[in-house]
Amino acid sequence: MAMKRPYGGEQPYIKVGMFKVRIPFIHCNPTFPEAIQGMCNGVLCFGAIATVMLCTGVSEEAAYGAAFLSTFLYIINSLAGDPTVCGWIMPAVPLVVAFCQGYPPEQQVQAMAALQLMLAAIFLFLGGTGLAKKVITFVPPSIKGGIVLGAAIASIFGEYKTGGRVGTYPITIMVSTVAMIFLLYSPVFKGWVKKGNPVAKMLASLGLVPAVILAMILAAITGESPMEFSIFPIITLPNFATMFRELSPFSVGFPSPAILISAIPTAFAIYIVAFGDTLVLKEIVRDGTASRKDEYCELNVNRVSITAGLRNLILGCICPFGPLASPLGAAFTISMLQGYEDRGEKGFYSVHGGAMSGNYMPFITMIFTPIVSLVRPIAPICMSLCLVSQGFTCTASGIGLCREKTDLAIAGAIAAVMVARGAAWGFAVGIVCYIFIASRDKRKDDLAYNRSVIAAEDEEERKARELREKERNAAA
Repeated sequence: MAMKRPYGGEQPYIKVGMFKVRIPFIHCNPTFPEAIQGMCNGVLCFGAIATVMLCTGVSEEAAYGAAFLSTFLYIINSLAGDPTVCGWIMPAVPLVVAFCQGYPPEQQVQAMAALQLMLAAIFLFLGGTGLAKKVITFVPPSIKGGIVLGAAIASIFGEYKTGGRVGTYPITIMVSTVAMIFLLYSPVFKGWVKKGNPVAKMLASLGLVPAVILAMILAAITGESPMEFSIFPIITLPNFATMFRELSPFSVGFPSPAILISAIPTAFAIYIVAFGDTLVLKEIVRDGTASRKDEYCELNVNRVSITAGLRNLILGCICPFGPLASPLGAAFTISMLQGYEDRGEKGFYSVHGGAMSGNYMPFITMIFTPIVSLVRPIAPICMSLCLVSQGFTCTASGIGLCREKTDLAIAGAIAAVMVARGAAWGFAVGIVCYIFIASRDKRKDDLAYNRSVIAAEDEEERKARELREKERNAAA
């Protein structure tokens, strides 16, 4: 049985510097519904294969190995102590593809490696120096809100625009989306859960899974995607030798200084997108854990930056990975936190158990043939559900970050430009709008507000440490 915590305290861990190492079944127990969702996440990771091939020109076998290793590295976040489920920097994929395809085919692997290593350096520098947290302190609420809102709108817009996945799987995606939104966000459904309806409680405990099962059935009935099933071989491992030979800089050669330098502007643009992920992560963790007074949940932005940097560094050296490594898999983190809030202490003891389930199961799923064969055909539909879920939640979070009408106006402008021209343009427009619209007093007030929020978080962490020390002293 996993270790217990005092009421209001933090789940036990082994402290290693800023990292809070938790081992499955010792420091916290995995949760079954989140493990099932982690299996769905593992199937989605097959969607990265095409992106890796597009960026680097390698074989499907090598790209499969890279997708598997990327998924395996999700466990770094749980071992480090982050209460999140990992993912990719999806909005940055067009930037990555454009950069890599600007080089001849024989240099595209090196270009991808250069870009990922430069991004890793930015993450590690800001996290290691403590600047990642300070950067968030100095970003005004209006710009934070605009970045989160822009990410939300872009997530949904990309699915419903001409050429989006809704055009390919219209009935399956739209019906499954309605079901997902009802089960995850509807006050009517939450009322049924609170009244003890057994069916509602079961469906609520499974998060995204009911919508995925519905999508599987609808896709087969409508013919939008075939249903397949294979049993043997039960375990299928990637060909790591092929992956290393075709993708690793140790095999094909490290990028030249010229390629590394050329990657710097794109790496900074991608970091701006990833910074948006960090803001989204901070807000959804705060909102998702606010009602649970029995557990203190710490999200250290500097640690999040370092873990993302480590994952990008490892991938950049072994198998450059087109979708890159983000600290946030929004849909699965949101679903996990929704379950954490709804099921309470008895049904979902620690947020870290849910995050652990979501981060460990994907790589296990990727080698388990029966599950992969069943769900892989609807991987694009599952991806669409995830992005719409992310957009639904982040819209509310982005608007909630704004403190007054002026903030909403700036945030709206940022979001619109982000959707039309990308994150770098949106961020630039936000800075210009803020400089010319916000008065000197407002700038001071926004800075004081951000500092008060950080100070409140630091105070919560201090209280959690005190509870932990009291528990240790009592045990001694």
